Amino acid sequence: MLIDLSHTIESRMPVYPESTPPRIRDLGLYPQYGVHVRELTMDGHVGTHLDTPAHLYASAANTADLPIESFLGPAMVVDCTRLAPGDRITPDILASVPGIEAQDFILFYTGWSRKWGQAAYFEGYPVCSLELARHLAGLEIKGVGFDTISIDAVGSVDLPNHKAVLGAGKIIIENLTGLEKVTAKAFQLACFPLKIADGDGSPVRAVAIG
Repeated sequence: MLIDLSHTIESRMPVYPESTPPRIRDLGLYPQYGVHVRELTMDGHVGTHLDTPAHLYASAANTADLPIESFLGPAMVVDCTRLAPGDRITPDILASVPGIEAQDFILFYTGWSRKWGQAAYFEGYPVCSLELARHLAGLEIKGVGFDTISIDAVGSVDLPNHKAVLGAGKIIIENLTGLEKVTAKAFQLACFPLKIADGDGSPVRAVAIG
């Protein structure tokens, strides 16, 4: 069973405030060469994407030099939908999923992806607390994921949660969708980025396998 956990990349899609939406255009080669070739211009944090430690730290691991196994492994979902808008996700919520800390990836399902395409997507979502970020940073996991625009609140300047998790050498996956399909299930997560030299982040086709 394969379940797509990714949003579609398109020109008119939500992007982080003040970021530039992707530009996708046909280069017009079909009349002469009989092929369609589309030019894509976008930053590495568009749609469902991952952040590497290089996103915040100079000379840290990036999309090209992280081992390929960094992007594949057992995962489980933590159901956070009982939280109200604006609530913080705290470490105690991990107790709701036995064995969660033995996984390679811990994904947090807030239900916020249903607001994708709306202005409401960017505000009021349950945000990871710094206590939880530090707890996750101390676990023997490869990364964490959220179905929201960021692990930090939109507009955060210091990005404390990013710093905690990326500083521990782990990856962060943001803008996941479809997590309701794999809640309370064990599965393999694949979230391979493009192999970009010095890539601090990359869109991914996140897939649950199981």
